[in-house]
Amino acid sequence: MVIALQNIYHAQLGRVLSYTLSRLLLIIAVIGAALWLFVVGLSLELPGLNGEVFIHVVEGEHHGATLGVFASADYRLTQALIVFSSLESNVLGGLLTAWRYGIAILIGIVGLMLLLRIHRLALLILLIMLSSGAVLNETSLTLSVLSLFCSGLYLLLLIGFSNAVGIKFNADVPKEQKSSLIAYASQSGTAQGLAQQIAKISSQYCDIKAFSELTPNCLQRYQQLFVVASTYGDGQAPEKSHGFVEALAQCEQALPNLHFAVLALGDSTYPKFCAFGHQLAAMLRDKGAQALYPVHEIDRGHIASVSQWWSQVCQGLGWHSELMHQQWLTATIIDNQCLNPSQERRMAHLITLRVTGARYQAGDLLEVLTPLKRSVIELKLTALGLNPNCRVNLGEQVISLIDALTQLEWQQQTASQAQALVDQLSVLRPRVYSIASKPDDPVIALFVRRLVKDDGELGFSSARLCASQTDHEFKVSLRRHDSFRPPLNNVPMILICAGTGIAPFMSFLAQRQQLSFDAPIWLIFGEQYQDSGCYFKQQLDAYQRAGILTEL
Repeated sequence: MVIALQNIYHAQLGRVLSYTLSRLLLIIAVIGAALWLFVVGLSLELPGLNGEVFIHVVEGEHHGATLGVFASADYRLTQALIVFSSLESNVLGGLLTAWRYGIAILIGIVGLMLLLRIHRLALLILLIMLSSGAVLNETSLTLSVLSLFCSGLYLLLLIGFSNAVGIKFNADVPKEQKSSLIAYASQSGTAQGLAQQIAKISSQYCDIKAFSELTPNCLQRYQQLFVVASTYGDGQAPEKSHGFVEALAQCEQALPNLHFAVLALGDSTYPKFCAFGHQLAAMLRDKGAQALYPVHEIDRGHIASVSQWWSQVCQGLGWHSELMHQQWLTATIIDNQCLNPSQERRMAHLITLRVTGARYQAGDLLEVLTPLKRSVIELKLTALGLNPNCRVNLGEQVISLIDALTQLEWQQQTASQAQALVDQLSVLRPRVYSIASKPDDPVIALFVRRLVKDDGELGFSSARLCASQTDHEFKVSLRRHDSFRPPLNNVPMILICAGTGIAPFMSFLAQRQQLSFDAPIWLIFGEQYQDSGCYFKQQLDAYQRAGILTEL
């Protein structure tokens, strides 16, 4: 347990004394020491640069120079590089006094910075002291100040050398490690977001790490492991988790003391639904770990199902459990344009919403809830002859039929009994869209393709969004997508997309314009039908004229 926290602390220390800075300081210190010895060595051989001249300079008995640089090694074992000179002895004395007290103040500041753990600033001050280069005759500095100054130089050399050879320092006593770990494998950010929400309400019990940060040996330090795992592509592990999966498969060490539970995320429209979560559970069982519960499958990150699963886990362990809440904002439709009206089965709409308080980055996603309006539900229930106010069971709730149907995806299904109607419907889930706007803009643009299924039925959410009118309101939630970000430095980019996949790249280009970067960007875009044209053509042409977009 202690080793795990030491690893965490070492990572934090590395951010304070970075690899590059420590080596730079070491090089400067070594070069400075070499130059010092070289200059002092020359002073032993050059006539006039001796202890007697040095003493005369300190006393101000020189003539004709307003500034002199002297190196000396006299019979009193004084070695110094003096950069002060004046025609007046009292002025020279003032300069020396100011230097002496300045060094004392700097040493005090260094001590304060070290106490406050502002290590980089402390090292910078020590470097300034080293660069100033002047170590005066011991008659000009008190022994304590001179000793502190030299100690500071030694500390600088020690830190630089030790970091260069890989020695780690611990300034804090590691905290006690928790007995449980939440580990996530995320591709688009959904699993990461859910894991962070679970960790937030369970911080007193659990650590949290990505699988990309773990090795199988790390699992030996925990008693419970809670996995939040997305399935990517054709039943595969998220890209950043491949290393852990390979290491676990090759690991010969058993995990008999580990108990685990897996929350598997997926999309039920794909054939290998939640496959990676099941694969991971099987691998852990093969290593001797014991499952607390069967793998719990979540279709498209439904937050209520996640909350129920975690409540069950906490109840089994005797932990206090809080409800997980997703922050929902109100979005108001400002504009809704169909960009390819000739393609009836593949209509693409540019939908603009106003979301007050929205904070996001280029590449982030927007979750949108599209429940049926109560007025529409009442009309459909009247046609079926069902009472909107009759009571039905929905999960663990007993609520009115109309309230239940606002939480379900009801399209063309029919039934003669209220409960039978509810039982055949799936839970309302948010749909996720890439944001096509510049970062933090309260006016958010979405590019939505209206889904038409093989039987002609429209997609539940896409149909409602594409048919929405101005001032129509929806509930939305912002989702981070850290694995899909534009670089924050001025480097060339090649962007490749098809159809509505151009949406996040519009956000990339807007951010580039905000940052005034001028590195070349190529956008390679394709669409299934040639007559669909290029979406966002006016904006893309403007980016080309401004020099943001190089090739389209």
